[in-house]
Amino acid sequence: MRLPRTLAVIVGMLTAACTIAISAGSAQAAPSAPPAGSAQLTVDKVLSLNPKAVKISPTEVKIADGMVLMLPRTQAEARALAASCAYYYLCTWEHSNGGGNGIRFYTCGWYDLGGYRYPDGAWVGTGASGAKWNDRISSMTNNQTTGTRANFYNWEGSWKLVFWTYAYDWRANLAIDKRYDNGGPLNDIIDMVVPC
Repeated sequence: MRLPRTLAVIVGMLTAACTIAISAGSAQAAPSAPPAGSAQLTVDKVLSLNPKAVKISPTEVKIADGMVLMLPRTQAEARALAASCAYYYLCTWEHSNGGGNGIRFYTCGWYDLGGYRYPDGAWVGTGASGAKWNDRISSMTNNQTTGTRANFYNWEGSWKLVFWTYAYDWRANLAIDKRYDNGGPLNDIIDMVVPC
């Protein structure tokens, strides 16, 4: 029997809420924003360094087709962005429970995260560290069309499929998940995302 879409979405949201409550624990109850005084770039700075980027909101920038950076400045913005992974999207974050900066994917494709600068002052090679988005994903929500498979790869001399998820799925803390290929750690190893 096929459930109406509205009921399926409600069941998915309730499942996600239960998963968050169980896995978050008291020490990880709320998403975290970058600490005050951190080197996080503002949306305006990201725009100035990326002429093709488009401002979506005060905390979001479309950096490439199918890819939006989420750059919360406060705890409240971090919570709002973590809760805003809308239907049809795959959302990833740098910290557990949807905390810190994130990337929202909305188009099928291959996204090599090593090709995107992390917003730490090194965007597009202008900073000293040159940090990139690869090896930073710690939580994710797959809220694409029910059953859509998202694939996650690690670069190990060649692309290795290490994890996949079918929509709807919420992973609050990848530190407790294991790679599907060899059972090793999954947190902060993802180098490429293929949303669908």
